Amino acid sequence: MPNKQQYKGRILPLLSDGMGRELFMSNTEDDFSVEDLSDYIGTLLEELEIQHYGASQDLRSLMAEQVDDNAPWEGDGEVAFLLYFLHYPPVQLMQEIDAIPALKLLWDAMASVAAAPAFTQQQFANLASSLPNTSNVKCNKWGDIYGTHKYEQLDPGWAWTLKNDLLNHLPKWFGKGYGIADFQTHDWDQPFELQSSHDNQVRIAIIGDWGSGKYPLTGLANQNGPACAVMDSLAQLCPPPDYIIHLGDTYYSGTGAHRSPANEEVDNLVNILKLYPNLARNGRCFTLNSNHEMYGGAYGYYQQALTDPLFSSQQNCSYFALEFADWIIAGIDSAYFDPSVLYMQGGLGDQAKNPQYQFLSKLGVSGKKVILMSHHTGLSTDGASSSKYLWDDVTRVITPDYWYWGHIHLGAVYSANANSGSVKSRCIGHSAMPFAIPPGMANCQNTVDWYSDAPLDSTSRLQELYYSSPRAANGFAMLTLSEHGIKEDIYHIGCTTPVWSS
Repeated sequence: MPNKQQYKGRILPLLSDGMGRELFMSNTEDDFSVEDLSDYIGTLLEELEIQHYGASQDLRSLMAEQVDDNAPWEGDGEVAFLLYFLHYPPVQLMQEIDAIPALKLLWDAMASVAAAPAFTQQQFANLASSLPNTSNVKCNKWGDIYGTHKYEQLDPGWAWTLKNDLLNHLPKWFGKGYGIADFQTHDWDQPFELQSSHDNQVRIAIIGDWGSGKYPLTGLANQNGPACAVMDSLAQLCPPPDYIIHLGDTYYSGTGAHRSPANEEVDNLVNILKLYPNLARNGRCFTLNSNHEMYGGAYGYYQQALTDPLFSSQQNCSYFALEFADWIIAGIDSAYFDPSVLYMQGGLGDQAKNPQYQFLSKLGVSGKKVILMSHHTGLSTDGASSSKYLWDDVTRVITPDYWYWGHIHLGAVYSANANSGSVKSRCIGHSAMPFAIPPGMANCQNTVDWYSDAPLDSTSRLQELYYSSPRAANGFAMLTLSEHGIKEDIYHIGCTTPVWSS
């Protein structure tokens, strides 16, 4: 397997000679360099190969029911088949790539040096047709579903995330939609003051990885899909939420007007919220930046979501401070400065470049209890170790009392035995994406107090470990803040009684 430096050595001549020289060296208006681009592509190809071969082996073992329970693949499901789609892109995507000379050169160069995928097109088609489309599915250790339906791991729609990520690394002087949007700041020395509407309490709905738009989900009665089912469930609660915080992820790439598929941020996030005007009110919604928003260059996030009246209290800023009584809710942007490939790990990056370090430092001396919210996780999924960058980035500045995140498509409450220790840590990443009851969580009783283990179809049952698992019910959380206290409730869709409370 070539490493990233070897990949860089192969890709650099292809981008710097001939057509590459003409396309990439004709303008020096920004700090773009072919050397940096080649370095990123080398890192990207190495990661795509690792993820693809790990997932492919796991899937083959699952289909043969010969899984090694001690060493299941637990990588990043959404990128697991991007190496395949690099070699065999959907026809519509290939037409879009062919229409952009710089992107076509880059795509063709990557495909020419990349490792071969684990499947031919015919093998992939045969495999896809043999995967179950029932209440019980094949999944990896953490519940990512092997299937070709909407948002499942083999869904061809993920191929556009690769295309959009590549556009992030092309120079802005090519035109609108290239590169990434400028980072926006705001002075939060005076946090936004939350207003109580019931018994001197504030109720905040937390939804994560929710920006899926409408799509049918096997086993779900609501034909509009889980995002709408979550909102329908919120509408049944009494009293309803005063505010809504989305922990990030609008699919596939949170695009704006100048990326394809166009306007995902409006269609799959903003417009779905507007279907529920009694819940999603102007100035009372907040949304975090994420890896998927970054795939769209954050243009949809900044130019469409944050400019909408729903999010006006956020001040067009990807981080925010909300205040009520003895509490401060700090929402941070864990994606924009993330040093990892494809923004998958989460992190705050260079302290000299990211104003969020100073933002968190000021909150830490406020004397109030801090509830931190990020898109990316602070812990590994099993809770046994901290995340690669984000945990240390945050905790070197501040130790929050609570930390909510999404990114991993499940719900989980981590115990005091988890690596987070005294920081009460929760994952609410299960609000709209299809996922299965995660087999691996059954072995995490020491670090996990609760996880999303309810089947979407009540007649389903957990079959032999790692071979087949029921589709899981999506859900959300509700925080109720009072003068000196906090109540946490987690709900499954269709339920008005919480499945976990503190």
